[in-house]
Amino acid sequence: MINIADLYYQSNLKKTMKNLILIIITYFFCFNAYSQISFKNGYFITNEGKKIECQIKDNNWSNTPSFFTYKLSENGEELNNNITTIKEFGIKNESKFIKTTVQIDQSNDDLRFLSTQRNPEFKKQEVFLEVLLEGEANLYFYKTNKFTRFFYKKNTADIEQLIFKRYYTRAQITKENIYYKQQLTNSLGCNKITDKDIKMVDYNKKKLTSFFLKYNNCKNPSSVKSIYKKKDRDAFNLSIRPGINNSSLFLTNNTLGLTATDVDFDNQTSFRLGLEAELILPFNIDNISVILEPTFQSYEATQQTENFIATVDYTSIEVPLGFRYSFHINDTSDLFLNVSFIVDFPNGSSNIQLETDDFNTSRDLDLKLSTSFATGIGYRYKNKFSTEFRLFTDRDIINDTSSLRITDYKTLSFIVGYSFF
Repeated sequence: MINIADLYYQSNLKKTMKNLILIIITYFFCFNAYSQISFKNGYFITNEGKKIECQIKDNNWSNTPSFFTYKLSENGEELNNNITTIKEFGIKNESKFIKTTVQIDQSNDDLRFLSTQRNPEFKKQEVFLEVLLEGEANLYFYKTNKFTRFFYKKNTADIEQLIFKRYYTRAQITKENIYYKQQLTNSLGCNKITDKDIKMVDYNKKKLTSFFLKYNNCKNPSSVKSIYKKKDRDAFNLSIRPGINNSSLFLTNNTLGLTATDVDFDNQTSFRLGLEAELILPFNIDNISVILEPTFQSYEATQQTENFIATVDYTSIEVPLGFRYSFHINDTSDLFLNVSFIVDFPNGSSNIQLETDDFNTSRDLDLKLSTSFATGIGYRYKNKFSTEFRLFTDRDIINDTSSLRITDYKTLSFIVGYSFF
């Protein structure tokens, strides 16, 4: 005997596999079409002192680079330059890197691998340092997968590391060597800078840049030549996301003593409202993020068959949790792709009601917590406004153990968004 449930789940598995294959193909297509990181106007200076105007590939480096890709013209060949052949490069008005040889503390910043020594573990290296600020005192930045370091240079003195180190004591207690604050006190004194100012300086870009800017403005405001600061992408976005759902429901039914009947409810358009939290992960040039979007949605429909009238009243809170991959087109525009796993919580009063034509017999079918997947493709402007099309895989929403009562709920959404945080 043919089991309708087996046939249904086999069919649903095939549909899911087709959807997943479609998602993979879409990702590869979009990656090939849009994954090119933009080239921006820049320059480099050779070891011989020759300055070359060019276009530099903006990788939005999370770690300090040792090489870069450039083109001599917009349609020119992509070439590479590295630390052995040049002494400086930069993207105009955004970033500047200089080659220098410095003593760098090699201690790991990861709490799992902290050193048991309080003092820095220096090693002499030739590296690129990112220029954060130039003036009477310059501030530089260097980062690897293991550690983050800041350096400074005052007037004609050599570039020196600002010392900050976490370490373990013999009792495995975490302590901090904050000698950089003593360095600031010794080297960057000014009548407008107090001990409290130095005490409040944390070992990060924002605090140190603010302090060095205050020092330079105090000593000689005209000495501040430039601040190289590429606009950071927000690490966290909170967006309101209203939209339109186009949904349908298919029901295979054998209730009320009737023979099995398929009910194909009409496509219905309804309003949906979501609140999305997006956490941008700190790697791969800030284009991978985790998204969570609790969403209110509803679906109502009525369909009449030869034997009965079926009515659906379905409202729920969907909770999609997934990943987003963004393709940065330029400074203002991104394309993105989403893949989400969705848990759907129906309202307690949601149900499917079946009544015979003469209304003598009726049955309410309760709806259950259900799951599905979704993939979306969208566009974001200035990291504020967005639009997205989202396709959901089918889900069975009926709370019934009978193999002869099965639902197939499908949705396509058009979503607009505004990020207010």
